[in-house]
Amino acid sequence: MTLQDSMCELIQKVKDGEKEAVRDIWDRYFPRVVWLAGRRLQGQRRQAADEEDVAISVMESFFRAASADRFPDLNDKEGIWRLLSRMTHRKVIDQVRRNSARPAVGESALDGGSGLSHPLASLASSDPTPAVMAMVSDEIERLLEIIPEDYRPIVFLKLEGLTMPEIAKHCGVHVTTVERRLRVIRGLWTKELDKAD
Repeated sequence: MTLQDSMCELIQKVKDGEKEAVRDIWDRYFPRVVWLAGRRLQGQRRQAADEEDVAISVMESFFRAASADRFPDLNDKEGIWRLLSRMTHRKVIDQVRRNSARPAVGESALDGGSGLSHPLASLASSDPTPAVMAMVSDEIERLLEIIPEDYRPIVFLKLEGLTMPEIAKHCGVHVTTVERRLRVIRGLWTKELDKAD
């Protein structure tokens, strides 16, 4: 069996949704897609997503489309790389557009970067009453419910004032994992608070 034949067979297995084939393609191409996304994002503001987030999105889109047989002519590794490169380029453009519409890092997710405009943001400027504290407590519980359970310790450690390296050490993960999880949490909470408006 030639390399071309084995690649055709691997691609067919991906289209059939075989997990081993999906893992093989992921292992071969994911690092390259991360690298490419990083190069294309160079110099861009990155508060909401980084090159790894873009690469994950590219790979998920690729596998979804492959299993729907939307790439009937895909039959070699060069074809896969060309396709993944184009998808990465498009996802980076989408990401840059989304980032330009968002507030910069450091601006509050509650106020959207435009001052204290969110109803909860006004709580920071006065001593809360017991009724307000109860409402805030309920809101915090609700917001904690919408994030993955294994992300919650990061929230509590962050609220305790620990640094990113301290949180990473405590959770047994890398600092970039903590940063990525915090971005996910901020994104989920921003969507939830936007819905409440």
